[in-house]
Amino acid sequence: ADPAEVDVFVGRSRAGEIRIDRHGWNRFEIETTAGTGGRPVPITLRVKKGYFVPSDMGLGEDGRLLGVACRGAWWETPA
Repeated sequence: ADPAEVDVFVGRSRAGEIRIDRHGWNRFEIETTAGTGGRPVPITLRVKKGYFVPSDMGLGEDGRLLGVACRGAWWETPA
């Protein structure tokens, strides 16, 4: 299967890009200044690549299959 290249946005600002090379849940960490006033902040994403029905992901009742979905994203706070 081909890798999925996905743009990551914070609000309307592009934070970066991730490349998903394998099916299943993957964890990505990117650092961005998007939406932070220029301060670099790490973001963690939990992303799935594969075949699934959107309603299984809580994305509505559309029966079409999707290839990529994000289950969660959060800021990592410095210790």
